[in-house]
Amino acid sequence: MKSPRGPIAAGLAGIVLFLTLALGAPGALAAPQPRVAPLNPRLLEYLQEKAAGLEPEYLGPPGRVMKFRPSPIDFRHLKAISANGQITGKLPFSIPRTRLLLGPPAAFDWRTANGFNGVTPVKDQGSLGDCWAFGNLGAVEALYKITTGGYDINLSENNMASCQWPWLLGRDDGGNTATAGSYLVTLFKKSPLLWGQKGALLESDDLYSASYHNSNLCGVSRPDPALRVDGFRWVAQNTTAMKTAIYNNGPLVTAFYYDDYYYNPSSYIYYLPRSSYSSNHEVLIVGWDDTKAHPGGKGCWIVKNSWGADWGNQGYFYIPYNTGSVGEDSMYYTSLRAFADNENLYMEDLPGLVYPVGWRSTTASGAIVFSVPHAAENLTHVEFYTTSNKAQYTIKVWGTVNKSTTGVTFSNQLATIAGTCQEAGYYSIPLSAPVALAGGKKYGVEVKFYTPGFYYPLPTASGLSGLIDGSFIGKGTATSYGKGNAVQQAFTRVTYGADTFAVCIRGRTSF
Repeated sequence: MKSPRGPIAAGLAGIVLFLTLALGAPGALAAPQPRVAPLNPRLLEYLQEKAAGLEPEYLGPPGRVMKFRPSPIDFRHLKAISANGQITGKLPFSIPRTRLLLGPPAAFDWRTANGFNGVTPVKDQGSLGDCWAFGNLGAVEALYKITTGGYDINLSENNMASCQWPWLLGRDDGGNTATAGSYLVTLFKKSPLLWGQKGALLESDDLYSASYHNSNLCGVSRPDPALRVDGFRWVAQNTTAMKTAIYNNGPLVTAFYYDDYYYNPSSYIYYLPRSSYSSNHEVLIVGWDDTKAHPGGKGCWIVKNSWGADWGNQGYFYIPYNTGSVGEDSMYYTSLRAFADNENLYMEDLPGLVYPVGWRSTTASGAIVFSVPHAAENLTHVEFYTTSNKAQYTIKVWGTVNKSTTGVTFSNQLATIAGTCQEAGYYSIPLSAPVALAGGKKYGVEVKFYTPGFYYPLPTASGLSGLIDGSFIGKGTATSYGKGNAVQQAFTRVTYGADTFAVCIRGRTSF
């Protein structure tokens, strides 16, 4: 696939990036230029190492390759999350539960927290660099097990590693939480848009080989997914925030820098006091122990690895808090549901959040426009990414789409709902009541974002040279638009040079 020109090339050259908003009308008053948030410096470091042939892939035990790739998003602005989280299950036998915290306990372990092991068995990634897929699907499997009271599920890492396009990471080129999340929250059954065949498959549908990826079930012949993820949250690289997320919501995917030299096979402790290196390995934190002694003091994470049960302590090991860059790219999943054959997901942002964008303001709006192919559908949810903590949103559903030379406006409001998203991540917001949509008609869904203290409130996706194929923009089931509030009246396409940015808003319908 052709690798499009993207802002990453300019980032590597040290050029300050600006987006331009194309209005299309000759002589029209140009809208103020939005700006794109700086790329993750860890990603730039990795790309520089890759260009120099210095990728830190072979620092594990013999035969182990580590291919965690830093996300494009720089999440250093995230703050500690609130303490009143909950696990929500939307599956048969689900057990909704809420943990009210006065503060995280001194020790906690999801393998024993409910009177049963809430974590699925340790797996072996073999000689492939698929740690990111094992870590993320391990978190999803654990959430399923916790919310169903102990029922195991085994999901296909092979399919995740094979079918994460438009990320230009081959089947053994690595990934991260953004790669995994975009795969898990996108779901079509037999769509002609082959890139839309996402959602987690069962292991039995697409078996894993420890030495090669043995299939590529990514098209119309793909089996029905077993699960769709309805949400996930990124967590600040902060010990208290990470403990709170684990205790309230389940095991936490995280990345760190691994070098086998610093691992003690007798104590099962990986101790690297300080690390300026970019993370290279992704794992699953299932708990912690403040009393666990290590060479620098006390306090360790309890970590599930993907190197088989013969490695470490039956596949587990310990990382002391605040060592080895642990806590980078941390994420937990919030809710799951079974595959539904009678749904559409109108969207344009297949890779998910890549570039937070803003107009020198903490407020911005995005919108999607789509046509209904069936005789009738019901809009039930609006889904989107948020770029920061405590993001406030206002959703409006419009029955009439007006296009002119200056852009797109809406009229005939059908529904509105507002709320706050405590953490950065992916959200599926149910409307107060389903909105009836007529077949063959165009509709608009608008979301206004407000991110206190963060000047890049609009979530967008586009091509990223060598990492994300941008040719999918404009080929989705919706067309997206953006604008800076109190500046523009009309919505317009968000562009940078020849590249178009898709706004990360989606409409979910049933029929």
